Amino acid sequence: MEGTQSRWRSPVLWASIFATLYLILDASGVIKAIGFDNDKWNIVVSSIMAIMAVFGITNNPTASDRF
Repeated sequence: MEGTQSRWRSPVLWASIFATLYLILDASGVIKAIGFDNDKWNIVVSSIMAIMAVFGITNNPTASDRF
């Protein structure tokens, strides 16, 4: 097991978890309730967060030769 990385220590996993959480909060209207109601900003941030979430799902942190 030397050279492998724990899934829970992967920064990619945590980025995808936070991205997914943001997408859930945005879909439920919490982000607009906080005061971020600029539609263009929400589209850009939601798109970036969706890409991060997909990357985190497809990432394999147990392979030490890959990110």
